[in-house]
Amino acid sequence: MEKQIADYDRQIAESVVDTSDLQDELSRTRIEISTIENNAKMKLNGEKQKIREALLERQNKVGQLKGNVSFIEMAMKQNTATMDSLKSEIDDLRGKVAEIKTKEFDADAWQFDEPTTICSLCGQRLHDDRIAELKESFEQKKAEAEQDFNVKKNAEIKRLVDRGREATEEYHKAKDNDESKAAELEKLSNELCQADKEAEDLQRQLEAMPGDVDLSDNAEYTALIDKANDLEKQITEARFSTKDTTEIQEKKDCAKNQLELTLAEIGKAQMNNDFDERISDLNAQKKQLEQEKADCENYEW
Repeated sequence: MEKQIADYDRQIAESVVDTSDLQDELSRTRIEISTIENNAKMKLNGEKQKIREALLERQNKVGQLKGNVSFIEMAMKQNTATMDSLKSEIDDLRGKVAEIKTKEFDADAWQFDEPTTICSLCGQRLHDDRIAELKESFEQKKAEAEQDFNVKKNAEIKRLVDRGREATEEYHKAKDNDESKAAELEKLSNELCQADKEAEDLQRQLEAMPGDVDLSDNAEYTALIDKANDLEKQITEARFSTKDTTEIQEKKDCAKNQLELTLAEIGKAQMNNDFDERISDLNAQKKQLEQEKADCENYEW
């Protein structure tokens, strides 16, 4: 029966087509395919990352340039307001200087007071010498007043002119600063335009990058794909060509069950035979012990 079971195993083995070599080759091929795909993905991701980093750098530069442009525009706006204020002040100073220059000492306001030549006590006209002294004193005061007027007038003109010169100098400095800022603004605006264009170009490049790798032009990859497909086809065909071993397997299982039952019966019989032999041995030992006991009882001391 064991020989029959071994024969069934041989029939089952012969009916199954061994595809282990094909499976191993397919596994190696798939690993090669995966390696090429991973390398291509790493390359694509590396290119994308390089573009992203360049794009981020350009975007940061654009933001920085916009901040600088805004700062300069604000400074120019403030500078323009300063220039307008200085120009207005200079025009006002010129007008004041011109106005002050037209002013003259008001001699008409200084007229000798004739009633002072009459004595307030007696009502008589003062002596000519006294009147001459009064007139001389009056003329001296008038001259002093005119001199003081001219001194103050000239001082005010000088103050206004000095301030006008300072304001003019400040205006020219502001104008030079405005021209410098305008040149700097033009330069920054050009840089901003260029950086913005570069950022847009990089963004378009990034958007044009494929979402996944395309290996259709890779001869090695396509050859491996074809090889894997062919191996899978061979394995599938081999599996379909395998004979149905169900009936043989059932016969084998039946023979195995029968063998197990037979072995169990043999084991049971062997066990019964062992019991019989053991009982026989015990009976013999019993007889021997009974004989020895009888001998001991009949022994004379």
